[in-house]
Amino acid sequence: MTRQSTKWLGSLGAGFCALALPSLAQAAECPTNLPNIIYGSGGSAVTATMRQVAAALRALPDPITVLWHDPGACIGFGHFVGGTIPGSTTRNVVYWDAAGVATTCQAPTAAGLPVDFSHMGNTADFCAAYPNGTPTGIGDFLGPVQTVNIITDKDSSQKSISAEALYYILGLGATAANVSPWTNPRHMILRTTSSFVHQFVAASVFDTPLKVFYDHPSITGRTGIEVPGNPESVAQVVSAGASNPESPLAYVSGSAADAGRAQVKSLAYQHFGQTCAYWPDSSESSLDKINVRQGLYHFWTPGHFFAPVNSQGQVISSRPGADATERAAIAERVQRLIGYFSGELPSPAGISPPIPQRIIAAGDIPLCAMQVTREGTAGAVSSYAPEEPCGCYFEAIATGSTSVCPVCETTDDCTGSQVCRSGYCEAY
Repeated sequence: MTRQSTKWLGSLGAGFCALALPSLAQAAECPTNLPNIIYGSGGSAVTATMRQVAAALRALPDPITVLWHDPGACIGFGHFVGGTIPGSTTRNVVYWDAAGVATTCQAPTAAGLPVDFSHMGNTADFCAAYPNGTPTGIGDFLGPVQTVNIITDKDSSQKSISAEALYYILGLGATAANVSPWTNPRHMILRTTSSFVHQFVAASVFDTPLKVFYDHPSITGRTGIEVPGNPESVAQVVSAGASNPESPLAYVSGSAADAGRAQVKSLAYQHFGQTCAYWPDSSESSLDKINVRQGLYHFWTPGHFFAPVNSQGQVISSRPGADATERAAIAERVQRLIGYFSGELPSPAGISPPIPQRIIAAGDIPLCAMQVTREGTAGAVSSYAPEEPCGCYFEAIATGSTSVCPVCETTDDCTGSQVCRSGYCEAY
């Protein structure tokens, strides 16, 4: 069903409620002698967080090295299903040392690289090649929540945008839609249609993740700017904003938007049926993600890790050329990676800062800090009570303080039914 609206709010903006690097250059061939390598491929929305967790894993006494490839959600997932990052790939692979310093490398020209796991912000059925969802023999494991932010130049006077505005701008094109100030198609910064951020916006505004936006240059004659990743989106907004800060419009992962706050601004967003617009946070300058955690901001969804599984749903390895012992070790490393992301495994002793703090600092939201859950990628939102809530801990790490939650050493320091968790008195 196509949504339309007759409610025009100014220039199709929104009412308020109270409450993202250039493409990597050509690099040397990826080494094979790094300690305990696991290979992943997927979307760039998780790359900033992957860097933080990968650095922690390299700091372990028995290090794990994550080689990560982020050509876009569905492209990377396709590489995982097919078993190989092609040697002809046009985007580099990256790995990090214990300090988080990145090294880029290329898949071997002929052989390519194996893929042990994948990550997307969306479920598999958002990808055109997988309309029936996750293929048999692959497990889907939830990870931290990610957001998609609608961004413009930091010096823009605009504060908000509505779903109706996006419907016309993206559906009819910037010129024909004539929704001021976003009327220049050359300043529409669009992601490749296989990316999570594109598919999430498309599904939310047009009811299909396969929608191609009007100004996509992949349609003959269109003049929008199409980029492969979140850092490129931020860079293009900055470039367009240099000539007219009101004009550029893009959509990126929340981690990229937060990292680029000195150069870009996130717009509050009013979804269909809402009467006002919400930032992901309580204000334009905050980092508390309270409107995400309570389900008021629309563009949020848990990330999805994918890995081979056996009939009992346990992670296994199918890496070509590896013997049984090697495959068992690979599966154990991948399972640990997923467990650290999901919070099912505690952060390893001696890792500072601990992995949950790294995930929060990168801009993602652990599931234990959420008060809502949702169906699929962009479906209905309902209340959620995590078994071991960490909302106070999240706010303390994300914002630097919390005025609501008392600090504690044990539950005896808390009152009523409160429980001391990670140094703060949580509600239960």
